[in-house]
Amino acid sequence: MFKHTSIILLLSAVFVGCADDQGTGSKSSESAVSVSGRLCVPVEYVIRADDAGFPTESDGPNLSGLSVGIAISASEVSESVNQYAAEMRVGDKNIPQDLFVMFKPKSIIWKEGGNDYAHPIAGADGLVRRDSSSLAWTVTSGDVLSAGYWGSCTDYFEEAGKFECLRQHQFEGLVFEYTIESENIKLYSQVDQFLVEKFSAWKCP
Repeated sequence: MFKHTSIILLLSAVFVGCADDQGTGSKSSESAVSVSGRLCVPVEYVIRADDAGFPTESDGPNLSGLSVGIAISASEVSESVNQYAAEMRVGDKNIPQDLFVMFKPKSIIWKEGGNDYAHPIAGADGLVRRDSSSLAWTVTSGDVLSAGYWGSCTDYFEEAGKFECLRQHQFEGLVFEYTIESENIKLYSQVDQFLVEKFSAWKCP
């Protein structure tokens, strides 16, 4: 599994580049880009994730459009999600909390598998850390006995107690992950709803 940091840094660089291009150049000249024929995402939100190892159209007809990624600025999120932190301080750096959304061909299913490691994540009701690794540790939601896969997180080595996550969610059969950091993880339900409302508005006619 890839490191979250590498993916987020890559997508951040692409996001900045797209913003500089003002939606021109290599981006589509159309007003929206299709994701599997179900979402028509306004071009100003679109980034291409092919180079990040995500599925592309060449991987099969059922994955068409999944190489499209979505970037939403932290300022836009904070306008809709109350108390959303637009930046997080890690070490001596301020890290913008932009949302990056990546589509997946299928969801990950949590299987207990004899793993008895279960540590509730402080400040995030119902979320449980399921292993002690620093890289890509699994997070489940719900109680330990009926846990479901929530996503995975990776610790920041620069500052203990801070981490970045990929939250798995679905919208009308489309599986996606989005980036969220420890500063905002307690608000994930509101971020889920924010994205569902965005996607509802972006449904193709």
